[in-house]
Amino acid sequence: MNCGRPCASLKRTVSALLFAGLLFAQTSASAQEAAPADAPVIAPEDSAAPENVVDAPSALTMDRARALFQAGSAAVEAGDYEGAFRYFTESYELSRLPRMLFNLGSAAERMQHSAEALNFYRQFLAEVPNAGNREFAEGRIRALEAVVAETEAEAAAQNEAAGEQDSGRNAMPAQPEPRGT
Repeated sequence: MNCGRPCASLKRTVSALLFAGLLFAQTSASAQEAAPADAPVIAPEDSAAPENVVDAPSALTMDRARALFQAGSAAVEAGDYEGAFRYFTESYELSRLPRMLFNLGSAAERMQHSAEALNFYRQFLAEVPNAGNREFAEGRIRALEAVVAETEAEAAAQNEAAGEQDSGRNAMPAQPEPRGT
């Protein structure tokens, strides 16, 4: 069957769409295989709009969110964690896909923003309680809780030491005893 130019154009379009879909699924699958330590994680099933959002994003918005996710993944691979965090933030704001919270936690952790990473991982598990990488996220939470506790203890000790130094400076100097005349 030879349908001419319209069929060839349709075949190219379908092939391009299938390739794009496979690319997204492959990016997501490879991220899950190598991840969670090496790359962000987003499940292919998250390519649809979330069900719990009243005003679900349009297909165009989801395409933009997917492109931002891919840019974020590329930024992670390049070691640009601040760039990745920006891309993932924008992707999450557009898509509201809860699995993006894991990516945000990972990027924040790599930037050494431990308290922020901790919050993202906790929010991720609250919104995706049956996540396939739950054990990993729980491990990151435990590790980050220790880091945050240590950081807070160090800050408290520094504040206490600074307070003692300030109180020593503000104290009235001892007055010499009057001499008997």
